[in-house]
Amino acid sequence: MNATATTKTPLNEKEVWTETEFVEVTGISRQTLRKLRNSGQLGFLRVGDSVRYARKHLDEFIRKNERKLA
Repeated sequence: MNATATTKTPLNEKEVWTETEFVEVTGISRQTLRKLRNSGQLGFLRVGDSVRYARKHLDEFIRKNERKLA
């Protein structure tokens, strides 16, 4: 018997997220996510009519917005 198991990659291990997944991973609201994207503060990918967010976009956003501790 040859059973093929399909396993989903945990969201925190993915490299590219949908808007819904990104909101779930980061905990920010969909409205805030769209504001960040539309203002150019958060990068994104367009795949056809869909918007995707890559881990590199999140990493860049965090790096740019990190507050330095005194």
